[in-house]
Amino acid sequence: MHGLQSYFGTDGLPKTVCAVGILLGAVTMAAAAAIRDPDGTLMEAAIASGAEIPKRQYTFREAVGCYEYWTLCMLKFLAFGGYQILNPIILTLGLSRGLDESQAVLCVSLTGIASSLSRLLCPILADKIGNLRMLICTELLNLTLVCSLAFARSPIYVVCVILVVACYGCAQALVSVLGVESFGTEHSGPILGFTPVFNTLSSFIFPSISAAVYMGSGDYSGAFLIGSAAILPVIIMLSQYERVRQKRMRADKT
Repeated sequence: MHGLQSYFGTDGLPKTVCAVGILLGAVTMAAAAAIRDPDGTLMEAAIASGAEIPKRQYTFREAVGCYEYWTLCMLKFLAFGGYQILNPIILTLGLSRGLDESQAVLCVSLTGIASSLSRLLCPILADKIGNLRMLICTELLNLTLVCSLAFARSPIYVVCVILVVACYGCAQALVSVLGVESFGTEHSGPILGFTPVFNTLSSFIFPSISAAVYMGSGDYSGAFLIGSAAILPVIIMLSQYERVRQKRMRADKT
C-alpha cells in the first residue's frame, strides 16, 4: 500500500484505493466464477460422520423467536464492541502507547494477517473441540485482551491488538456455523444475513461511546473497560446456548 502511494505521487491515497478496489473486484469476480452449489453428498457425509443436523428447517420468523438466534446477534453487537473501539484508533493509540511511527504502521498491517489467519485456523481447531466451546474460549480471551488494552503499552499493546483482531475474525467465522447447526440450511440466507445488522450497530455505537469517553477524560482506557464489560453477558448467554438448543431440538422431535 505504501509503495503504491509513493508510486502515484501527491494523489497517492485516492489512486491507491482505486487500484486496490479494481484489483479486489477482479479477484472477487474470478473467484465467484469458480463457486458451485454443493451436491447432496455433503449433507450425506455430515450425517454419516454423526454430526447433529437439525431435521427441522427453521424459517426466519421462527429463528428470531429462538434464544440461540439472539445470542448470535448479541455476540455481533456486544462482543465485537472492543474491536470496534480499537479499529479506528490502532495507529494513533499505538503512537501514544510507546510505538514509533513505523512500529504503529506495522501493527496495523499485522491486523489484516491476523484476521485472515484466524478465520482459517479457528474453524480447524473448532472441529477438534467443538464450535461452541471454541467460541466461548475466544470470547473469554477477547474479554481479557480488551480489558488489557485499557492500560497496555508497547510491546504488549501490539500483542493485544493482533489477538483482539484474531478473536474478531474467529467469532465471525463461527457464528455462521452455529447458525446453520441450530436452524438448518434451507433458510440460512435470510437468517444469517440479518445478523450483520448488529455488527453495523456495534460499529456505530461503540466508537461513539469511545469518542465521548475520550472527550471527557482525554484517554481511551474507560472505553476499553466498557467494551470488555459488554462481552460478559455474551459469555453468559453462550454458556446456556447448548442447553437451550438441546431442549428445543427435543421439542421438535415430539
